[in-house]
Amino acid sequence: MADHGSRESRGRLSGCDTACPAQDRTIVAGFMKDKSIGNKRLASMPDRMTNTIETVDAGRVCRPTVINCYSTPTDSPAEWWQQWRDFMFRAVVSVKTKGGSATKHVYELLDPISPEKYPAITPVEAAVSLPLQTLCLAIFDATLTHMLNTLAPGRWFPIKVGATPRPTSPPPRPAPRV
Repeated sequence: MADHGSRESRGRLSGCDTACPAQDRTIVAGFMKDKSIGNKRLASMPDRMTNTIETVDAGRVCRPTVINCYSTPTDSPAEWWQQWRDFMFRAVVSVKTKGGSATKHVYELLDPISPEKYPAITPVEAAVSLPLQTLCLAIFDATLTHMLNTLAPGRWFPIKVGATPRPTSPPPRPAPRV
Protein backbone atom coordinates (compact mmCIF):
# COMPACT_ATOMS: atom_id res chain seq x y z
CA MET A 1 0.00 0.00 0.00
CA ALA A 2 3.00 2.27 0.30
CA ASP A 3 2.85 3.58 -3.27
CA HIS A 4 -0.93 3.96 -3.40
CA GLY A 5 -1.13 6.85 -1.01
CA SER A 6 2.31 7.70 0.26
CA ARG A 7 3.19 11.32 1.00
CA GLU A 8 5.72 11.17 -1.85
CA SER A 9 3.22 9.91 -4.45
CA ARG A 10 0.58 12.43 -3.29
CA GLY A 11 3.12 15.21 -3.82
CA ARG A 12 3.90 13.96 -7.32
CA LEU A 13 0.22 14.02 -8.31
CA SER A 14 0.48 17.80 -8.56
CA GLY A 15 2.63 17.39 -11.69
CA CYS A 16 -0.08 15.58 -13.66
CA ASP A 17 -1.55 17.23 -16.73
CA THR A 18 -5.24 17.90 -17.41
CA ALA A 19 -6.26 14.26 -16.95
CA CYS A 20 -5.46 14.55 -13.25
CA PRO A 21 -8.65 15.05 -11.24
CA ALA A 22 -8.58 18.46 -9.61
CA GLN A 23 -10.91 20.25 -7.26
CA ASP A 24 -11.90 22.85 -9.85
CA ARG A 25 -13.26 20.31 -12.37
CA THR A 26 -16.96 19.66 -12.72
CA ILE A 27 -17.80 16.06 -12.00
CA VAL A 28 -19.73 15.17 -15.15
CA ALA A 29 -18.27 17.34 -17.92
CA GLY A 30 -14.87 17.71 -16.27
CA PHE A 31 -14.36 14.12 -15.17
CA MET A 32 -16.96 11.55 -16.29
CA LYS A 33 -16.99 12.80 -19.91
CA ASP A 34 -13.27 13.63 -20.14
CA LYS A 35 -11.94 11.58 -23.06
CA SER A 36 -8.35 11.91 -21.87
CA ILE A 37 -9.17 9.98 -18.69
CA GLY A 38 -10.56 7.23 -20.91
CA ASN A 39 -7.61 7.33 -23.31
CA LYS A 40 -5.24 6.98 -20.38
CA ARG A 41 -7.33 4.16 -18.84
CA LEU A 42 -7.25 5.91 -15.46
CA ALA A 43 -10.69 4.65 -14.40
CA SER A 44 -11.31 1.72 -16.75
CA MET A 45 -8.10 -0.17 -15.96
CA PRO A 46 -8.61 -0.31 -12.18
CA ASP A 47 -12.30 -1.06 -12.75
CA ARG A 48 -11.37 -4.05 -14.88
CA MET A 49 -9.05 -5.38 -12.17
CA THR A 50 -11.30 -4.83 -9.13
CA ASN A 51 -14.94 -4.72 -10.26
CA THR A 52 -15.71 -8.41 -9.77
CA ILE A 53 -12.91 -10.64 -8.53
CA GLU A 54 -13.02 -14.41 -8.91
CA THR A 55 -11.25 -15.70 -5.82
CA VAL A 56 -9.78 -19.14 -5.17
CA ASP A 57 -11.43 -19.53 -1.77
CA ALA A 58 -14.42 -17.17 -1.50
CA GLY A 59 -16.04 -17.26 -4.91
CA ARG A 60 -16.92 -13.97 -6.52
CA VAL A 61 -16.36 -10.73 -4.59
CA CYS A 62 -17.40 -7.30 -5.81
CA ARG A 63 -16.15 -3.77 -5.28
CA PRO A 64 -18.70 -1.41 -3.66
CA THR A 65 -20.01 0.19 -6.85
CA VAL A 66 -23.34 0.47 -8.61
CA ILE A 67 -22.06 -1.22 -11.79
CA ASN A 68 -21.67 -4.76 -10.48
CA CYS A 69 -23.45 -7.26 -8.25
CA TYR A 70 -22.29 -5.77 -4.94
CA SER A 71 -25.07 -6.68 -2.54
CA THR A 72 -24.56 -4.49 0.54
CA PRO A 73 -26.58 -1.24 0.70
CA THR A 74 -24.73 2.04 0.30
CA ASP A 75 -27.40 4.54 1.31
CA SER A 76 -25.09 7.36 2.34
CA PRO A 77 -21.76 8.68 1.11
CA ALA A 78 -20.20 7.81 4.47
CA GLU A 79 -21.42 4.17 4.28
CA TRP A 80 -20.21 3.80 0.71
CA TRP A 81 -16.84 5.43 1.38
CA GLN A 82 -16.13 3.19 4.39
CA GLN A 83 -17.07 0.06 2.42
CA TRP A 84 -15.01 1.18 -0.59
CA ARG A 85 -11.88 1.95 1.46
CA ASP A 86 -12.17 -1.30 3.41
CA PHE A 87 -12.52 -3.24 0.16
CA MET A 88 -9.63 -1.56 -1.63
CA PHE A 89 -7.14 -1.24 1.22
CA ARG A 90 -7.99 -3.70 4.01
CA ALA A 91 -9.52 -6.68 2.24
CA VAL A 92 -7.37 -9.53 1.05
CA VAL A 93 -8.32 -11.93 -1.70
CA SER A 94 -6.82 -15.19 -2.90
CA VAL A 95 -6.55 -15.16 -6.67
CA LYS A 96 -5.19 -17.49 -9.31
CA THR A 97 -1.74 -16.70 -10.65
CA LYS A 98 0.42 -18.29 -13.32
CA GLY A 99 2.20 -20.24 -10.60
CA GLY A 100 -0.87 -21.25 -8.57
CA SER A 101 -2.48 -18.70 -6.29
CA ALA A 102 -1.59 -15.67 -4.21
CA THR A 103 -3.23 -13.75 -1.39
CA LYS A 104 -3.19 -9.99 -1.98
CA HIS A 105 -4.83 -6.81 -0.86
CA VAL A 106 -7.28 -5.67 -3.53
CA TYR A 107 -5.19 -2.59 -4.37
CA GLU A 108 -2.28 -4.92 -5.17
CA LEU A 109 -4.26 -6.23 -8.16
CA LEU A 110 -3.71 -2.90 -9.93
CA ASP A 111 -0.87 -2.66 -12.44
CA PRO A 112 1.01 0.48 -13.43
CA ILE A 113 -0.17 2.00 -16.71
CA SER A 114 2.57 1.88 -19.31
CA PRO A 115 3.10 4.82 -21.69
CA GLU A 116 4.35 2.29 -24.25
CA LYS A 117 0.96 0.58 -24.26
CA TYR A 118 -1.13 3.73 -23.65
CA PRO A 119 0.78 6.65 -25.23
CA ALA A 120 -1.75 9.23 -24.00
CA ILE A 121 -0.41 8.88 -20.45
CA THR A 122 2.43 11.26 -19.61
CA PRO A 123 5.66 10.12 -17.92
CA VAL A 124 4.64 11.90 -14.71
CA GLU A 125 1.21 10.20 -14.74
CA ALA A 126 2.84 6.83 -15.47
CA ALA A 127 5.14 7.32 -12.46
CA VAL A 128 2.12 7.80 -10.17
CA SER A 129 -0.34 5.66 -12.10
CA LEU A 130 -1.21 3.40 -9.15
CA PRO A 131 -2.43 6.16 -6.80
CA LEU A 132 -3.85 8.08 -9.77
CA GLN A 133 -5.89 5.04 -10.88
CA THR A 134 -7.11 4.55 -7.31
CA LEU A 135 -8.20 8.18 -7.10
CA CYS A 136 -9.96 8.09 -10.48
CA LEU A 137 -11.74 4.86 -9.58
CA ALA A 138 -12.93 6.34 -6.27
CA ILE A 139 -14.23 9.45 -8.05
CA PHE A 140 -15.98 7.31 -10.67
CA ASP A 141 -17.67 5.04 -8.12
CA ALA A 142 -18.55 7.93 -5.79
CA THR A 143 -20.16 9.86 -8.63
CA LEU A 144 -22.37 6.96 -9.70
CA THR A 145 -23.35 6.15 -6.11
CA HIS A 146 -24.14 9.80 -5.37
CA MET A 147 -26.22 10.16 -8.54
CA LEU A 148 -28.37 7.14 -7.77
CA ASN A 149 -28.75 7.98 -4.08
CA THR A 150 -29.82 11.51 -5.11
CA LEU A 151 -32.14 10.57 -7.98
CA ALA A 152 -33.73 7.43 -6.51
CA PRO A 153 -33.01 7.31 -2.77
CA GLY A 154 -34.07 4.03 -1.23
CA ARG A 155 -35.33 2.74 -4.60
CA TRP A 156 -32.33 2.05 -6.83
CA PHE A 157 -30.58 -0.52 -4.64
CA PRO A 158 -33.53 -2.97 -4.32
CA ILE A 159 -33.97 -2.78 -8.09
CA LYS A 160 -30.28 -3.50 -8.61
CA VAL A 161 -30.27 -6.43 -6.17
CA GLY A 162 -33.44 -7.81 -7.80
CA ALA A 163 -31.68 -7.72 -11.17
CA THR A 164 -28.55 -9.46 -9.86
CA PRO A 165 -28.16 -12.83 -11.57
CA ARG A 166 -26.88 -14.60 -8.46
CA PRO A 167 -25.87 -13.64 -4.95
CA THR A 168 -22.28 -12.61 -4.48
CA SER A 169 -20.01 -13.75 -1.72
CA PRO A 170 -19.67 -11.67 1.42
CA PRO A 171 -16.94 -9.04 1.32
CA PRO A 172 -13.44 -10.51 1.52
CA ARG A 173 -11.83 -10.77 4.91
CA PRO A 174 -9.75 -7.85 6.17
CA ALA A 175 -6.03 -8.35 6.50
CA PRO A 176 -4.90 -9.26 9.99
CA ARG A 177 -3.65 -6.27 11.96
CA VAL A 178 0.02 -6.52 12.79
